[in-house]
Amino acid sequence: MPPESGNFLSPKRFEELYKEFWPYVYAVCRAALGDPDEAQDAAQEVFLRKWRKRDAYNAATGSFKSWLSVNALRVCVDRLRRKDLERRAAEYAATDSPHRAEGMLKTALVETCLSRLSPEERLCLVMRDVLEFTWEELAAATGRSVAAVRRLVAAARRHLGDCLGE
Repeated sequence: MPPESGNFLSPKRFEELYKEFWPYVYAVCRAALGDPDEAQDAAQEVFLRKWRKRDAYNAATGSFKSWLSVNALRVCVDRLRRKDLERRAAEYAATDSPHRAEGMLKTALVETCLSRLSPEERLCLVMRDVLEFTWEELAAATGRSVAAVRRLVAAARRHLGDCLGE
């Protein structure tokens, strides 16, 4: 059954959608994060965010599944970034390399270039090149066609290359 029309999901309807889509959101988080416990935490975070913003859902702009998918991927990307930052900070603290400053500058440049991409390009690029989603998984997770996500990733790679001077 589709979500309610308009911009409000009643608590009862949200509970029904939670039961229907929990396995899907958990599977997306599990695929992105690899760890079942962390995936469970991430999936819970997704539904908590969506519960708090349930009045922002608009069926006219996309399916409930797409709305959840985008948020699930954002939560996972945030968690992966946090893990990577913690790992890099630990490596930085443990290493006294003369190349550290150069590496930090390169990292800052890449992060700056990534921030210049559109949210859709950045999300698709990270899902494809970092999280290693297949084209079909990427299309399903974003609610777009395979051709559309291929175009977004190609554009993101081109913009990133231009920004990095490659």
